[in-house]
Amino acid sequence: MTRDAANERLDRLTKREREVFELVVLGETNKTIGRELEISPRTVDVHRKKLREKLGADRLADLIRLKQASG
Repeated sequence: MTRDAANERLDRLTKREREVFELVVLGETNKTIGRELEISPRTVDVHRKKLREKLGADRLADLIRLKQASG
């Protein structure tokens, strides 16, 4: 995947989904992400689901590859 293609996909995310995405690819748990963003772990789970759908990613590894491709 090219850098432009990866960035186009990431541009589909809302600001909050992007914040969650950045912490997910660092390996943070829903509980930790929730604390950092001051939202519930369940809300983090909802954001993770939505961003996976928008990005066409089935696994964490897909999200990490996308992050690496985006530069």
